[in-house]
Amino acid sequence: MDRVKNPYVPGAGTPPPELAGRAAILEEANVALSRVRAARPSQSLILVGLRGVGKTVLLVRMREMAEENGYRAVSVEAHEGKSLAALLTPGLRQILFSLDRIENAKDMAKLGLRVLKSFVGSLSIRINDVERASENAIRILDESFFRVRFDRCTPSEKRYMRALAELGGGSHRSGDIADALGVKVTSVGPTRSTLIKKGMIYSPQHGDTAFTVPLFDSYMRRVMP
Repeated sequence: MDRVKNPYVPGAGTPPPELAGRAAILEEANVALSRVRAARPSQSLILVGLRGVGKTVLLVRMREMAEENGYRAVSVEAHEGKSLAALLTPGLRQILFSLDRIENAKDMAKLGLRVLKSFVGSLSIRINDVERASENAIRILDESFFRVRFDRCTPSEKRYMRALAELGGGSHRSGDIADALGVKVTSVGPTRSTLIKKGMIYSPQHGDTAFTVPLFDSYMRRVMP
């Protein structure tokens, strides 16, 4: 076989020119995606096999199939010792905010109006309509979505989140949060770990901390003035 023309290309996740013998698996994936899209129950797929048989290639193709069907997809590699929330949170944030970075309630309202306008043509909406909608949206979030998560936390966890919120939006160093609380960084480590497990915060990179839920920093400032 001519090495230049050889279609076999070994390597983790490197797609071959043809996924021979994998049609049945891909069809199962297509059925599962179609049933979920139709709001019908479906079974997930788990690919099991020896190293090098093509599991990663199939997963990449399934992701492409999902995106072709209108899904937003993200690849997540599981690491021992990390909770499911810690594994999924960064990818979910990437999906939710890849199109528009939403900084506040007005941006959320503007995004909604932009989507609505794309369906119904021109809209005549005044700025006070947007402001009123933003206020109502924040009130509903405060009373339900935010409140449920806040009530799950202990007093020490709430103080930690309030200190994080005081530093503003985005991610912040663990040392800065400890300084805001007036304690040593080592003393807040257990609280930080528990909040990560609860899905309230996450670590974008080593030593950094940020809220998992957008706008939760402003909620913490409102609920704990």
